[in-house]
Amino acid sequence: MENQNKLKMSIMGRVYMAYAMRRVFRSSTIRAVLSVGSLTSIFSFVSVLNVIKNMTSITNPEMLYNFSISALSNTETVVQLSVVILFAAVLWFARDLIRLSLLSNRIRALTSFGG
Repeated sequence: MENQNKLKMSIMGRVYMAYAMRRVFRSSTIRAVLSVGSLTSIFSFVSVLNVIKNMTSITNPEMLYNFSISALSNTETVVQLSVVILFAAVLWFARDLIRLSLLSNRIRALTSFGG
């Protein structure tokens, strides 16, 4: 009887561990950690208020482009990497939203066709 309880606890422990690992390594969890981590890094290395203050003098899109390129190229590598990671996480999120939208449209079309 004690052996069965140990076996049951061992099996359930593995099931719980597999469930927890699946939850941790879901794409949405990874995407959220990447987004929050990169934003935290950016806000800790960059004076965002000064960047916003400098952006108020921009009058056309060409100046905004030049300002952005200059700001990114003249900053630390950690900030550049954080911006790239944030951009990748946002693109990943957008791709998932587009896939979800397309899937829901297909399901809607299939259900309206059948009924």
